Amino acid sequence: MPYPLLLQIFNRIGQRVLVGPELGRNKDWLALTQNYTTSLLQGTNTVRAKYPPALRWLAKYLERDVKMVYKQRQRGAALLSPVLKARLAAKTEKPTDTHHDAIEWLINEYHRTGRKVTAEEIAQDQLGLTMAAIHNTAATVLSTLYDLIDHPASLEDIRREARQAMDQHSGINRAALQSLHHLDSFMTESLRMHAMPEVTVQRLALVPKTFHDGFHVAAGTQVMFANRQLNHDPDVYPEPERFEAKRFYDPDLNKHHFASVTDESINFGSGFHACPGRFFAQDVIKLLLASLLVRYDFKYPEQGQKRPADMADNLVVYPNVTVPLLVKELAL
Repeated sequence: MPYPLLLQIFNRIGQRVLVGPELGRNKDWLALTQNYTTSLLQGTNTVRAKYPPALRWLAKYLERDVKMVYKQRQRGAALLSPVLKARLAAKTEKPTDTHHDAIEWLINEYHRTGRKVTAEEIAQDQLGLTMAAIHNTAATVLSTLYDLIDHPASLEDIRREARQAMDQHSGINRAALQSLHHLDSFMTESLRMHAMPEVTVQRLALVPKTFHDGFHVAAGTQVMFANRQLNHDPDVYPEPERFEAKRFYDPDLNKHHFASVTDESINFGSGFHACPGRFFAQDVIKLLLASLLVRYDFKYPEQGQKRPADMADNLVVYPNVTVPLLVKELAL
């Protein structure tokens, strides 16, 4: 099954950006960050199923799943502590010495807002970022791979485009990624057809609001938009149930690209609170797919097999992660 392998790959890439090379290569940290999301979701489901809101504070003392979340946070703080101490000491001795990772961003933000920088707080923030960055990205790559297998002509076009980009730009770099227009369009169409969030742009009304037409929203009302319905609306996309690989093909990238947030695309949210990591996710997905497609071929085990049906979990839809794929190395 490719999903566990994709998860490991994205975890390594994500941690290199979030915590830098030292922790990003630490096996204990990598194991922790990969397992944290599962523990958190299990703990959350346990609390919601067994405890009324007024008694949920008891769960961390009584429930094994919830205890595991706190244990993992403590372990994260212990692993991060020496790195954080070294960073803070270096900033004291040489304030201009900076690192390009999320530890540095968090330290600067804590200082800006007057919060105390502690390993416990930074570790919890890092684990939260990891939860948002890794699993969804790995699932998106798997979903795109399924669609590529189902559209072999597009796969060959993208493979040829990737090879040309690597030759022209001497490997995979930012310029090469920006030239992968066929891949970008295919990824965007795959995401349109199989968007993971059923709803997006979730908001909570903090004060009552009455609109000019008399429509009233009471304080405490949750508001959200039907994301998948928009993606399949014929008034927005002609023949929305047909997979069109070049629907978003735009060599100039003036409007449509994978991380776009427009009136027609709210997969990543909208407005000020749109996903801040969407451009990072876009580049990492393109980087991995381009690298994989020029080196390997993929197919289902059974002749004539097509994309497996997606799996729904509450308001999230994931590709089926249990289906095995056959992988063959290509002659370069």
